[in-house]
Amino acid sequence: MACPLCVRRFRRTRRTQVRQVSDMSEETFGQLLRRLRGRLPLREVARRARAGKSYIDDLERDRKWPSRAVVVALDRALEADGALIAAYDASEASVPISDVNPPTAEMGLLRNLGWGDNSDELGEAATKRRELLHIIAGLGATALTPSSEDLRQYFDVNPLVDTQTLNDWERACGSHLQALVTRPADVVHQDLDVDLRTVLLRAKMMADQFGPDHARTRDMARVVSAMSTLNANVLTRLGRHVEAERWWRTARQMADASDDLHLALGVRSTEAGHMLSAGESDAAAILDLIHTAAPIVARSPNSYGAALMELALAKTLSRLGRHGEAIATLERVSDQLATGRLEVTIMPRYWANQQLTYARAVVFSAAGKEAQFLDAQDQILAGNRDYQYPIIARLHAALCIVVCGGVEEGARNAAEVLADVPSTYRTHMIDRAGRMVIRAVPIDRQTRPEVRDLRSMLAIEA
Repeated sequence: MACPLCVRRFRRTRRTQVRQVSDMSEETFGQLLRRLRGRLPLREVARRARAGKSYIDDLERDRKWPSRAVVVALDRALEADGALIAAYDASEASVPISDVNPPTAEMGLLRNLGWGDNSDELGEAATKRRELLHIIAGLGATALTPSSEDLRQYFDVNPLVDTQTLNDWERACGSHLQALVTRPADVVHQDLDVDLRTVLLRAKMMADQFGPDHARTRDMARVVSAMSTLNANVLTRLGRHVEAERWWRTARQMADASDDLHLALGVRSTEAGHMLSAGESDAAAILDLIHTAAPIVARSPNSYGAALMELALAKTLSRLGRHGEAIATLERVSDQLATGRLEVTIMPRYWANQQLTYARAVVFSAAGKEAQFLDAQDQILAGNRDYQYPIIARLHAALCIVVCGGVEEGARNAAEVLADVPSTYRTHMIDRAGRMVIRAVPIDRQTRPEVRDLRSMLAIEA
């Protein structure tokens, strides 16, 4: 809890700075923002305003121009008593709408949603349109949202997204996927959340205007499903399992609404894999998810998506200790997975990122099959684009050593792997793999120094 004295001192400083605004009429918006911030860290301002730290830094350097919703959030965060809003309103008229950047301008598409120029709009209609643009652009920064009636009236007189805009959203999914496999999970989640809110809003508007069975509505449902899958993925990495479960459910529902059975199978197989990797669900719940996908599998029994469900089954059987069945299941679908691909038009790289190779690593390490595991590990280390899976593969190597009797060596290797991972990149799934090494150690050897060191790194009590 903040020190009351510090809070009072901060507020007095803010009031003094606000009073100085009228004497600084030549200041740019960015200079005013920087002065009002004073000694308050950028990170704290970003947290209060729910915006990116680098984005606020760009605003202070006058590299970007914010939406009004962002300014309102910043004014509140800095306790500026309306000074920022007044400065923004005074200078906004000279800034074109095309220059307004959302907090995740590098990743988001809020500036390219196909709203058009419509320079002929006049009077109240133009003002309403401008307000809606600012509100939508600021969805990631504040809780401010337009009323449903305002949005309904807007879409009555303005065209919805065209094919190019849907293509833009599909490219956005690819951009977020690239971020997911290269950047820290908390950073990815902040960026993704802005686009996800906006695409959900657009999908709702399409369903209301065209109906659930219209081609445009189904296309947008496909985008929502893909983004929801990415969001559930990153939430799993952050260890936020309850939220992840909700977004997996949304991903499934929207995939079904899109009538894309390959996407529906891809989402379900990925969900099962993440449930296993997170370690927060028992095997029975995962088997139930796999079995409920049977009607979809029946519609395309020889598809890559059906094979992905078999892959999820193999990993679940491995969790249950049914290693022979797990290996047999792997072999049954290996050829199909090695040569096929998921027939989806959105995020194709996501569904083909060494799914078979990773499953082999999981199954063979748990079964203590060293030769087969090492072959899978070599492929993962050589070609997996996602930073966390080579790390997890090395932890599975330690697991395999422990299963084969090398407790001290396996525990020591796992500790070395974890020590090499920067804290910002250490996901819940990485920690979960480390804990699997601990659980594989026989009870009578849990007190070995190497095992105690690994337990300490994972914050596991004896």
